[in-house]
Amino acid sequence: GYGNRVLGADGNIALTAQDSIAFTAVHATTRYPEPIAREQGQPLGRFDGSLLRFAARHDAREWDYGASWRQRSPGFRADLGFLTRVDFREADLFAERTWWGDGTGWYDRLSVSASWEREEDFAGNVTGREFRVRGRWNGPLQSVVFLNWERGARRFSGTLFDADRVELFANVRPTGAFTSSLRIETGDTIDADNVRQAREWTISPGITWNFGAHLFLQLDETWQRVTVGGRELFRARVSQARVVHQFDLRQFLRAIVQYRTTRSRPERWLACPPDCPDDRSTGLFIQLLYSYKLNPRTLVFAGVTEERAATGGGPLDPESRSWFIKLAYAWVP
Repeated sequence: GYGNRVLGADGNIALTAQDSIAFTAVHATTRYPEPIAREQGQPLGRFDGSLLRFAARHDAREWDYGASWRQRSPGFRADLGFLTRVDFREADLFAERTWWGDGTGWYDRLSVSASWEREEDFAGNVTGREFRVRGRWNGPLQSVVFLNWERGARRFSGTLFDADRVELFANVRPTGAFTSSLRIETGDTIDADNVRQAREWTISPGITWNFGAHLFLQLDETWQRVTVGGRELFRARVSQARVVHQFDLRQFLRAIVQYRTTRSRPERWLACPPDCPDDRSTGLFIQLLYSYKLNPRTLVFAGVTEERAATGGGPLDPESRSWFIKLAYAWVP
């Protein structure tokens, strides 16, 4: 009693060396067995749906711009196509201007872009809208800086919430062996458990370091804080170290250590469920992995992982430990 037939066509047409159009048109006919349809809230009997997309784009050295439109009707299903959303129409416009340096000035590449996007369901309700301005600077020492400003809204649980955000990312490589990066992001978010507007701060510094030809180190740190009405609801910190020792072309040893701490404020929830979390929790994740490549077709992985956790400021107790081994071989005719 089940069937999902999908038939479609898509293509890309190069009008010139810089201009192109792309299209997609798909139709689906679906039928679910009645018990499954009732259990999952699917339509009863046979139903149809379509997916349509059209895009036009201009790509050149100094100017990029384009427009696109797409829709997925409420009855469209592609059960083997990994499409998780239907019932929306979306249109967007974008333009980007790029300036190229000559290798002697304060920039190698400089660009500014703007984009607009609007999304609604088939009933005409706005499910999302966004206007974005983005700047990018590439300069000496392989440095790059992104600045992104967004103003928009997103619908969640029947309510349209603000989605204004600002993001700054910078990365620099002062030497061939060392890089340093920093990401700062702040703006509106959604307190999904309580279905209300919230604000979020995220700061993520990190470094990578190559010690010679064999040893690689990566350190990352992330701080996140969520507030509602100016009062803290949640904060988290994740510290991670990743070390790789490359013995030779065939084998390496990798270690990952991640430490997590979170603090929530259950008393500021609108309703605390029976499994309301503790106000403080910590976690530790450790993984050790050894890899040996016998030849380009044969690979062996072996390793061990361990997780520890604690709540309420208590000690870190073991939660799980696992050993694994993977043997891979590729047959090439």
